Amino acid sequence: MTDYSYTPETGFQMNTGFGFKTIWVIESLPDGDYRTGRELYDDTLVFYNIRDPELCVEFVEVVDRAGLFSVLQQVKSRVQQTGQVPLLHLEAHGDVDGLQLKHGEFITFEELMAPLRDINILVQNNLFVVVAACRGAHLIKGIDLDKRSPVWGFCGPSREISADDVHHGYRAFYEEAVTSANMNLALAKLKEAIPHCADHFHLLNSEYLFLLAYREYFTQTTTPQAIEERINRLSATLRAELPGPMDWHEAERMLQVRFGTEEGWRSDFERLKANFFFHDLYPAGASLPNPTYEDAMRFTMLSDSQ
Repeated sequence: MTDYSYTPETGFQMNTGFGFKTIWVIESLPDGDYRTGRELYDDTLVFYNIRDPELCVEFVEVVDRAGLFSVLQQVKSRVQQTGQVPLLHLEAHGDVDGLQLKHGEFITFEELMAPLRDINILVQNNLFVVVAACRGAHLIKGIDLDKRSPVWGFCGPSREISADDVHHGYRAFYEEAVTSANMNLALAKLKEAIPHCADHFHLLNSEYLFLLAYREYFTQTTTPQAIEERINRLSATLRAELPGPMDWHEAERMLQVRFGTEEGWRSDFERLKANFFFHDLYPAGASLPNPTYEDAMRFTMLSDSQ
């Protein structure tokens, strides 16, 4: 299991600016609760739309998982029709595993990844998600190194927060985000507005999430025992699936190069990176994260030194 860290390691420089033209506030709160999403829309975001008609602001209430997935499909369709980059703001109760919806249904962060990933692919890794729920920062648990990046970045709290803090914090957050599109500055404004719980809120981007997941993958798969197990497992599979004469000594030598040398690790890193950041889908000139193998090794050493 990943050693989840919500604060980037010292020495890691995180790119925190991007552009969006639509804000979707998606709320799923029980009757009687403080309607923080509705209030954010009515008291703050709608006025940005009046000031800048090109900025589209939407409010949608959902009551169950079917409704949530339907809205995310609507967001995807809007992107396909207009090409406009969305920012998603999710208002619900939450815990370390996912979100509790209005009618009591629970959706895990892992389940959210597929629809978010579909949207993020369309916008070339420009999807930003605000999880305004207790422990919303645990969205990080849905990151899968073998799949596409589901977000450009996300913001959320790692602990329980009050409705008042959600209201005051995110009002300040959007005052900056809509003006500058710099999420780091927006997070700073949020923390200034609610200093008593400032350390609970975090912002992470996809490059950091990739390096974090790769660090775990690398440390788990490059030990002598792990290398031997991988070679033996794949060798046994090849022997079962490829009957007949074959130079098994050479085959096992090649497996050793793939799994047990820096040459193989570099190749594996490039494969994972290209898939995660859509390098196989978009031209080389596209503005997509492109960390190097050396970046990944420095990131691992930063963690080891702390």
